[in-house]
Amino acid sequence: WIHRSEDGGRTWADGAVLETEPFVGGYGMRGGVVLYDGTIVLPLGDVPDYRRVFVVRSDDRGATWSRPVPVASLPDRRFEEPAPLLLRSGRILLLLRENASRSLWRSWSDDGGLSWAAPVPTGIDGYPAHLAALPDGRVLCTYGFRRPPYAIRASLSSNGGETWSAPVEIRSGLPNKDLGYPCTLPTAAGLVTVYYAQDPKGC
Repeated sequence: WIHRSEDGGRTWADGAVLETEPFVGGYGMRGGVVLYDGTIVLPLGDVPDYRRVFVVRSDDRGATWSRPVPVASLPDRRFEEPAPLLLRSGRILLLLRENASRSLWRSWSDDGGLSWAAPVPTGIDGYPAHLAALPDGRVLCTYGFRRPPYAIRASLSSNGGETWSAPVEIRSGLPNKDLGYPCTLPTAAGLVTVYYAQDPKGC
């Protein structure tokens, strides 16, 4: 569904169903990106299939939306939960949860989301992703690691997501794999990361 507000979020108009045919549904947990020309690009997973990712685009502030544009679909892969980031160059970087390998893959678009590169592995072992642009131009990816030593981790890229650093532990030694979905925000005081996990003390 799409809901719009004309007063900064104080009130909201009645919503409308976002058409996603020929895909079955549409699920996105990281939101979209607003391009430099004002176009909104919203990536979604195809629920309940959980194997394909697509985007829809709006050039009128969300009033109307394009037909879905396919992003990622491979016979032996299960893509979902896309995480987008608009780079300084104008490229849209998209990290994808891939459930067969339990890792992150990437795709990208250089034409405002009208076409997408074939997805490739990032080498990041974990999922799902959140992407943040740092003031120095690097890209920060935070994600959950759902094997011992159950953790919240981060990796950095200095080349727009083409390659990634070794993981940095944000928190490790969590009690089980019921964790993840971090979000990292740059602030004046540094980086703040929030995530969910079970309390190791059982509280």
